[in-house]
Amino acid sequence: MRNLEIAAIVNAYLGQKGKEGYKLPAAIAWKRRVNMDKLIKAKELIDEALRDIGKNYMDDEHSVKAENGDRQVKPEFRQEFFKAQAEILEQDTEVDIRKVTIADLGDIELSDADMDTLAFMIEEGE
Repeated sequence: MRNLEIAAIVNAYLGQKGKEGYKLPAAIAWKRRVNMDKLIKAKELIDEALRDIGKNYMDDEHSVKAENGDRQVKPEFRQEFFKAQAEILEQDTEVDIRKVTIADLGDIELSDADMDTLAFMIEEGE
């Protein structure tokens, strides 16, 4: 799974977490919880790698202090900076995902946002 996909799934999940919505069957909810634990751990490594890249560009040579006090990468280094970030996000990270079928979900209605937190673990049917 590409790191960009992992980040998107985790962000969608964390954005939906705690909101009242659908009720998943217990077996599906458990598999999603196990899967999300693995993805969240993978995203922590991705975020760490992105922070390391950021640190390399937050010195006086590569960045300037903005009016709000944050540092901004100088224009002449932005392409290099974004390329380094993209290289991390395009990497594949193996994550053992427990799959379910769409039939396992039953008759629950899912919003697009809800589906974003489940789609990665639904196996394709025939």
